[in-house]
Amino acid sequence: MNEDSYNDEEKYHGNRQMSEVSIVDQDQSWAELQSQLYSEEAEKIADSLWRQLRCKTTTLTYNVTWVKCIYIMIAVICIPIGVITYNLSRSVVMQEFAAYDALSDCAITSFSATEEWGKTCSVNYTVENDMDPPIYFHYKLTNFYQNHRSYVKSRSEAQLKNEDVEDNGDCDPSEVKTATSGPYKGLIMLPCGLIANSFFNDKYKVRLFTPNDNGEGYQVVEFCNDTDTCNGNAQDGDNWSKYTWYASPNWENKDIAWKSDVEKKFVSAEQKAEVTTDVNSLQNWQNITLPDTDDQDFIVWMRTATVSEFSKLHRIINGQKLRKGDIMEVTIQNFFTVDSFSGTKSLIITTNSSLGGQNDVLGIAFMTIGSISLLTAVCFRLLIPPKNSGIRSIESDLETAFVMDHQRGNIKQ
Repeated sequence: MNEDSYNDEEKYHGNRQMSEVSIVDQDQSWAELQSQLYSEEAEKIADSLWRQLRCKTTTLTYNVTWVKCIYIMIAVICIPIGVITYNLSRSVVMQEFAAYDALSDCAITSFSATEEWGKTCSVNYTVENDMDPPIYFHYKLTNFYQNHRSYVKSRSEAQLKNEDVEDNGDCDPSEVKTATSGPYKGLIMLPCGLIANSFFNDKYKVRLFTPNDNGEGYQVVEFCNDTDTCNGNAQDGDNWSKYTWYASPNWENKDIAWKSDVEKKFVSAEQKAEVTTDVNSLQNWQNITLPDTDDQDFIVWMRTATVSEFSKLHRIINGQKLRKGDIMEVTIQNFFTVDSFSGTKSLIITTNSSLGGQNDVLGIAFMTIGSISLLTAVCFRLLIPPKNSGIRSIESDLETAFVMDHQRGNIKQ
């Protein structure tokens, strides 16, 4: 048998086998036939509309009515939110007092060891609006850039969490890593870093003078009326935090810092003898120490501001109303100098709303967006006539095109 006859015989047997399969399986579906040749996984892929790109597709085409409805819905949502937010913001009563850093009795004019650090002065401020408690007492700084990258990075998380009090690797520059002068020169600063070593350490306490109903004389209310916590002098040589001025309920320092910061980010860290110190060159001049790492005033300061003009919460007045015409006598012990950066120090008293402090911008922004959306909807109504399109599928578009071509004679009957 030659090679050609052998090939013809092989083709004959092959065709016969396919014919037999076709006869036997002529009632089977295509998937069943394929199952004889492919794996089960291949069958799943073949039957998958997603993998075979056989999914239904639709085109979302919005007519003028749809667009108008969308813009009107935006207006209906944004305008009421804006009005409510704006009214809540305007319900906040806030008064900022004049800066006190330039007053002769309060001014610190030089940054040196010979300066009279800790000088005490009293300033009288007149309340211009009625305020109901709780009332929040803030200090305000201007031209102080806490948001500078080098400043924000200069801190030790390990120290603040009391994980490693000797870790000062991130506390650049070297002047705030270790003490540079004084009896503790060369010891590791605890806390270290630019933020901690620039801690705002002016101290305040308030006496309120309220006019009597008969117009004669005043009733005097001491906000800081605890002799154990309101008369201490941090320059006595002990730890700063032991001499914080506070009293309950009218000069409260509890809850002035964020709860998450107090519970998770700042833990009390003890000084290690001959290893760490809380006295750098500035504190040596002022005869004070840096605060403890869990001091709430310190925690408030460590949450850096995003702008150069900012205020930070200092105390909360929980039990005393302020009335228009009341006089607040603020006693200030001055340690923080602002001349080196041409800034100012001032005080603010304010109430809060359910959305926080005064912020008119948020409400105005919502009302502006809603008004623009409403105006756009009106313009669509006046300038563009409505069309009956809506949402349609590709199949309906093709059917419409087919009918139109047929009517025009482009397609034979």
